[in-house]
Amino acid sequence: MTINMKSIIIVIISILLSSPCLAMGEVPPEDISATSGASEPLTEYSKILSPSGTKVAFIYNGDIWISNPNGTDLKRLTSFAKNIPNDESIYNGSDGYVKRSVKSPVWSPNEYYIAFCVADEDSTRTFNSDIWVISRDGSIKTQITNTERSIEFDPQWKDDQNITYKVR
Repeated sequence: MTINMKSIIIVIISILLSSPCLAMGEVPPEDISATSGASEPLTEYSKILSPSGTKVAFIYNGDIWISNPNGTDLKRLTSFAKNIPNDESIYNGSDGYVKRSVKSPVWSPNEYYIAFCVADEDSTRTFNSDIWVISRDGSIKTQITNTERSIEFDPQWKDDQNITYKVR
């Protein structure tokens, strides 16, 4: 049996958007993959409705996707998610692999951009996290910070052009 990823993600979006028990940023029930027919569990979850409510951005398998609230017009915006074999250049993760994924997406007030973090982490800690911005159509992608062994996180829009974030 072949599984169509677009159909699976549309079903997941529909389930998540219709579920009154899930607030933004909460993790859905572990059996959601069984409910949706997905071949792998939804391990990271954030659904962020655009300020006007016309688009939804969410994280699926470590990358940002957007769609209309009803699940149509589905588009993957980022392709950062991956497991990197651990070596000295990747900060010596304890479990042999470093996972790179997207975190904390947030819409700009004008809905044209999404700010987010790209984090490198192993099973015990985050090694690095930088702030990025991508346009809602994916045509413009800009790295805002680029620091090694520093963790920038929790991006927030002050207005349509300025972002604040935390550093650890």
